[in-house]
Amino acid sequence: MCAFRDIKHAIIGGVQTLRAASRGEYHFQTAEILKMKEELFGTPSGSADDMRRLHEDRLRINHDVRISFNKIVAGNV
Repeated sequence: MCAFRDIKHAIIGGVQTLRAASRGEYHFQTAEILKMKEELFGTPSGSADDMRRLHEDRLRINHDVRISFNKIVAGNV
């Protein structure tokens, strides 16, 4: 019986959340979301800042790809 009650509560909670979201009344914000909003809208940025961040992102992606490639090559040897 406990399992049925848990399923019932999950379904009811999902329906209530969907109803609130469809009405535009659903405002759930976690700490991560607030941090992202602060990063995006908190400080004004210019094109130089955007270019610097883009370059840093590219370097990080290159680093991750290099590490993954090395792991694949090491695994196939």
